[in-house]
Amino acid sequence: MKKRCFALLLALALLLTGCSPLFDLYSAARGEYTRPDYSDGAISYREFQRPYQPRVKYTAEPDIEYVRPDVDSLCSTLKSIGASATGGKAAAADIINQFDAAYDDYVLFNTMGELAYLRYTRDLSDSYYEAEYTWCTDQTTRVEKAMEDCYTTMAKSSLRSALEEQYFGEDFFASYDSDGVYSDARTVALLQQESELQAQYVALQNDPSIEWNGSTRSVSELLENAVTADLYYEVLGAYYDAYGAQAGEIYIKLIQTRRELAGRLGYGSYADYAYDALYYRDYTPAQAERYVERVRTELAPVYTEAAEPMQLSALSADETMQHLHEAADTLGGEVQTAMGFLDAYSLYDITSSANKMPGSYTTYLESYEMPYIYISPEGTLADLLTAAHEFGHFVDGYVNCNQTFSIDCSEVFSQALEYLTLGSTSLGFARAAELRQYKLYDSLETFLTQACYYAFECKAYALPDSELTVEKLNELFAECCVDFGLFDEASAEQAARSWIDVQHFFSAPYYVISYCVSNDAALQIYQLEQETPGAGLKAFSDLLYAAPESTFLAMLQDGSLTSPFDESRMQDLAAYFKEAL
Repeated sequence: MKKRCFALLLALALLLTGCSPLFDLYSAARGEYTRPDYSDGAISYREFQRPYQPRVKYTAEPDIEYVRPDVDSLCSTLKSIGASATGGKAAAADIINQFDAAYDDYVLFNTMGELAYLRYTRDLSDSYYEAEYTWCTDQTTRVEKAMEDCYTTMAKSSLRSALEEQYFGEDFFASYDSDGVYSDARTVALLQQESELQAQYVALQNDPSIEWNGSTRSVSELLENAVTADLYYEVLGAYYDAYGAQAGEIYIKLIQTRRELAGRLGYGSYADYAYDALYYRDYTPAQAERYVERVRTELAPVYTEAAEPMQLSALSADETMQHLHEAADTLGGEVQTAMGFLDAYSLYDITSSANKMPGSYTTYLESYEMPYIYISPEGTLADLLTAAHEFGHFVDGYVNCNQTFSIDCSEVFSQALEYLTLGSTSLGFARAAELRQYKLYDSLETFLTQACYYAFECKAYALPDSELTVEKLNELFAECCVDFGLFDEASAEQAARSWIDVQHFFSAPYYVISYCVSNDAALQIYQLEQETPGAGLKAFSDLLYAAPESTFLAMLQDGSLTSPFDESRMQDLAAYFKEAL
């Protein structure tokens, strides 16, 4: 029996961005970008030419001052720009200068929101940054509506052609000839409702506590100090008793809200909307469902037979960063350059604190054109893989200035750098072998767990309102866990309620399939490296420059990698894991 433990507040790495899906000024300005030449050796971050220069100078994160954005002024300015464009008296150059300045303020609004989130998650007891993050989130719909209204107004003006020719790019305003996302009051209300429900979930997960032996205790503290498996699961049971129904009701309302939102925006399902509008995917929900079914039939039997790795050796935060630096120096190229940039501006946090949010993520401070890594370490070798994963996002964000819009593409770099790190440090033979075995088992488990989550999501969103209950969701999740070999029927009951800890269900619906397909591509990079040292690293580097504004399958094609949706690919994966594990 596999006793896979669904950990409280699952640490799922999520690339957060501050860019607008409507328009990115820097994207239009990119033009022809010359790839840096590493043929003569290493290139310092000072010499490395990035596509864009920041509007604000590079600054160490602790030195960045948080200032609440002036949203009233920004929205008023955007409205004024639209009015000037249609007034017939302003020249195109004047409108461009006004918009350019307003866009800086728009980018700063996004940046301050990311900064508030970073500092809040670093200390969940900090009520100031909690309030600022909540405020910025609440203002997002208002700001995006003002931006969309400005574009729509300019599209109807006599300056349209001149604005496109001199600034926005050819046919930019074509997408604003019809009603926009924020033109419908009900759509705006649904977006705000979704944001509020997500905030409720975040608040619910903020250091949950339960009544335990006559006093109120932190769940994370109780789990950490549980001396037996029975006590551990007793605490989990009490936690789900206290929070399961609340989180479940939030999720039910999110499903209902999102289904209505997709319908109002002209999509047949929320999956169709998410694939198109949120993740820029070039494959369909139907392809993903077939892929997940092949994961179930081909990989679940391999997982059931695989030997679980032993408990990982301890590794401090300082040692983790030391080995990550070694890996960067060994790999060289863009990876080494990005590490120099990370060090120069203190763009990571891997400190241990009881007040930190569990997990890890990489965000992007767009005004400063700087990625930032957040890690809440566990104190084991697994932290090196977590750090490598987030640093893969960092490298992509640094090299491409956050222009990799496809979630699937960005996850290739994070997961590939985990693999490339395996043979690039001075861990020693025993610990290196331990880490490799753990990574390959974790890789197989990623396919199964994320496919399981995706199957659950599909079934949850397909439920009619009459069956959309917390009890039914628990039942569906238990069934999926059994189907994908994560639990047997006898132990599935203890996993049935653990889905409420999968944050992506609440914050990023239909995201989790990205972990499967990108892991497939990343594993191919690792296999290339194993077959011919340097070949995988070259593929990684080549894909970096193919990623901006690309889509997943198109990027793989550029890199001559096999599509995860190839009919024979899953059989090849099963054979690989059988041999490796």
